Amino acid sequence: MASAIEVESADVVRLVMQFLKEQGLGRSLSALQEETDVALNTVDSIEGFVADVASGRWDAVLQQTATLKLAPEKLMALYEQIVRELAELRELATARELMRSAVALRLLKQTAPARFAHLELLLKAPAFDVRDAYPDGSNKERKRADVAAMLAEDLSVVPPGRLLTLLGQAVKWQRHTGRLPLGSRLDVFRNAPPARKEEDDLPTTLSAGAVSFGSDSRPTSVAFSADGAHVITGSHDGFVEVWDAETGALDTRLAYQSSDELMMHEDSVLCLATSDDGAVLATGCKDGGIKVWDLAAGTCLRRFPGAHVGGVSSLSFTRDGTQLLSAGSDSVARIHGLRSGKTIKEFRGHASFVHAAAFAVDGGQVVTGSADGTARVWSMATSDCVATLTPPQSSATASAPIIALAVLRRRSDEVLLLPRGPSVFLMTFAGAVVREIRSPGGTMTAMAPSPRSALVHVLTDDRQLRCFDLESGEEASAAAAASEGDVLGLAQHPRRNRIATFGSACGVRLWSARAAAAAHHGASASSAGAATATAAATATGAAAAAPSDFVSTAGGVTITSGDTL
Repeated sequence: MASAIEVESADVVRLVMQFLKEQGLGRSLSALQEETDVALNTVDSIEGFVADVASGRWDAVLQQTATLKLAPEKLMALYEQIVRELAELRELATARELMRSAVALRLLKQTAPARFAHLELLLKAPAFDVRDAYPDGSNKERKRADVAAMLAEDLSVVPPGRLLTLLGQAVKWQRHTGRLPLGSRLDVFRNAPPARKEEDDLPTTLSAGAVSFGSDSRPTSVAFSADGAHVITGSHDGFVEVWDAETGALDTRLAYQSSDELMMHEDSVLCLATSDDGAVLATGCKDGGIKVWDLAAGTCLRRFPGAHVGGVSSLSFTRDGTQLLSAGSDSVARIHGLRSGKTIKEFRGHASFVHAAAFAVDGGQVVTGSADGTARVWSMATSDCVATLTPPQSSATASAPIIALAVLRRRSDEVLLLPRGPSVFLMTFAGAVVREIRSPGGTMTAMAPSPRSALVHVLTDDRQLRCFDLESGEEASAAAAASEGDVLGLAQHPRRNRIATFGSACGVRLWSARAAAAAHHGASASSAGAATATAAATATGAAAAAPSDFVSTAGGVTITSGDTL
């Protein structure tokens, strides 16, 4: 285990002080020095500082000492010499003003009144006399040398820009070790890509590229990464792969993918979820096992073998990324602790498969949707069922299994439920139906709400991608042909008008709201297989968004991963 390196808090303060000094933020620097009682005491060059003193360049010397914390005796000696030389130059008004205003000279008057009085006599004398100025037999050059030597004892030299240099080195190391997401911009404070403004929700039914799977592989789950920069796919042969969301190409900037060391399970990958910070990926397998991965490094961080009896159908992280909610074909939903590696809660009560599970927006409840035709709301504190939601059913849809659900970020007390049939239902947690959204054709098989919860996109069994307005329930655009083969599910980009659909014959298709995007995103790539979120898991809406892009600036200085440090 690597030994920890201790960094003194005073050194951290000095780094900030140096940055403030270099940015010309003198008042902030003084306030920080006063509050912390930490001295910076660095100069660009001790030799240069000594040369300034030896040459009597007092304006440069005072400018540098203004930000230093020096012993009072040394400051008094410095100002004493400056007054002597002003007297020699007969700059008497300047010298008298300095005697009145300089803190060091006021302190000299209090602690060494004889020396202060001697300076006053020099200023009153009709002419300057070296013997009066230096009664100890010294001279100007020797006094300057003595003052320079005294001050140099308290000074040190550090390279400029240490704070930015260390930040740059940290960024490069985290990129090297796979702890940072790929991209060109980084919010250093959050250690994540900078937040990106959400787009207004628009119907997303324009083809914008594809990820093409080989003839021997087919996708069984798809989702966007939390920052939206990648599409992650899971395949029937257990592979998990990460694709560039703009080009549809396999992202070979990830070292493990460039060396063909892919994330994988022993069986089909049925679902996936990413943590809110985008650093961790969870994948659920047909054999009932769950794996948790470092997404940037491709390494497995935690295994939950046999998390469910039968397949894992849905996964969702808590906001802090410390717990993982899963649902499966054993009719149970469970919460797993990622630190302990243990199952810490169970939600039992459904009479059939649990197809989907998600955390409520406030994190205090869990919502599950089951093949028994009901959705249930559970207390996180007690694991008790606090409400059972049953969508209205006709004779044609009696006991229709709920195959997907989505908790809406901007409608915190409402949930979208999709029973297998022609309708999606917007319901409150108390069980009231707010709105029924009915498809004009085909049975709905998958859904995903838009980032701002204004729209919902659905797939139907007649291979159409449709978009509906959640407020009016009306269709918001013309349907688009999703595929010539079976379409299994879809995933919504966390912040943009962008959708991924997948199917057994069509691979993964990307969709955009802008016509121009079709040409820009038209690249395709082939795959060996891979993993990330089934239609049900995708529709849970649990993949929160940490924005894309990466660059960090401080005081106008840009840190780039290519800098030589």
